[in-house]
Amino acid sequence: MAYTHLLLREGELFLKGKNQRIFEQKLLGNLKKILSEVPEAKSVRKLRGRLVLPYFSSHQMLKRVFGIVSYSPVVKVKKDVDIIKQQGLELFKEINSWENQGQKKTFKVQSKRSDKSFPTNSLELNRIVGRHIEENSNLVFNVKEEKNILYLEINQDGAYLFTDVFPCFGGLPTGVEGKVALIVEDEKSILAGILMMKRGCGLRAYSLEKRDISLLKQFDPELNLVMSKNISDIPEEIVVIGKTFSGRKNNLNRVLANKIFLSPLIAYFPQDIEREMKKYTGV
Repeated sequence: MAYTHLLLREGELFLKGKNQRIFEQKLLGNLKKILSEVPEAKSVRKLRGRLVLPYFSSHQMLKRVFGIVSYSPVVKVKKDVDIIKQQGLELFKEINSWENQGQKKTFKVQSKRSDKSFPTNSLELNRIVGRHIEENSNLVFNVKEEKNILYLEINQDGAYLFTDVFPCFGGLPTGVEGKVALIVEDEKSILAGILMMKRGCGLRAYSLEKRDISLLKQFDPELNLVMSKNISDIPEEIVVIGKTFSGRKNNLNRVLANKIFLSPLIAYFPQDIEREMKKYTGV
């Protein structure tokens, strides 16, 4: 399928009221930073509740951008019902060739009309496009279908059609809540740092010895590890550690007096850490 664009959905940003623009600007900045080697990322545009950029094949990288809840490869066409009908049929050609033990495949159409000036409402558009696909294929329209769905979004600048929605990690844009210090000691520290980045915190990583922070750099390419034999000089007021409730005690509280310590893994068991690490590895 020759996709034309990628449609990105923002997560919690719509809840931020008057500060929403600040969060969106940080999200856009992070997107361009993480996709710095992707030329298409320079053309990202803001729509109502959406970000749109030209399609590129390595779109899985979008999962590294906290603040994006999901995205879809889409085909953008003019806001014309006849064009939308035909493109919807094209998108379902592969499904049309499937066999299901002699039974016809079912599908449904699900529309969202952000541009209220478009004359056809969502329910009517579902009916028109669904009838056209049903009459020109061996597919059967079924409003209860949960798998084979043609999604339509009518936005300010065009109609976007897609069949896949890829989930991302959501959260808040990294850095929008300021900087915290991360003490990198082991794998748990790495996961603690990722969870704080997901909640909007930028990181400054410190360690007494060389550590691999490549996983953290996937989510913030500008992050560097500060090697220090005396971490008592850390300037940040908030310090993040990978301590769990059952973990070993350390003397950080004594060394870093008058600091605020955050332990996002405090209630995690080893199996929880293993499961969470798998989610963020290799995205």
